[in-house]
Amino acid sequence: MNTRLIVTAALSLLASACPPPPNFLDGSIKESHDLSFDLVEVRFFPEQAMFEVAYFKELSEDGSTGVDTVAKLVFAQPEGGVVVDQAIPLDPARDVLERVTADQDVFPGLREGEVTFSAAATVGETTAGEFSTTFTNGKTLNGAFEGELLSCSFDSDDVCGGG
Repeated sequence: MNTRLIVTAALSLLASACPPPPNFLDGSIKESHDLSFDLVEVRFFPEQAMFEVAYFKELSEDGSTGVDTVAKLVFAQPEGGVVVDQAIPLDPARDVLERVTADQDVFPGLREGEVTFSAAATVGETTAGEFSTTFTNGKTLNGAFEGELLSCSFDSDDVCGGG
């Protein structure tokens, strides 16, 4: 009996000590939309002073048929730049949270939300953060991101400097 109690307590402690993965999506919208993804990209568009965090899912195992955009959050750089651990409020009139999938399984409109960077937003270096949003239908989507911050431009053939 004591052994079972010790094992249960140890498993409980281990489960509570595991941090969430660096990239995840969750929220009540998962009841109606698949939130599984394979890749996360974090981009900055300096000419527009906009950030983009995108979660992609391969449509086939070999990637030959393209990707779905499971979730893409586009938001303005705050005046004065990003401050680590300071929330950036999302403005539904300007900022966008969308989903682009082969089966046209789109998200409702963005009502409100915020993004918080937990690491500096320095182009070419690893950045990280999290966001929480609410859609116009009251459903939620929350997530975290971590990855190299790419500098991107709409004025170039090489949109994100990948060579």
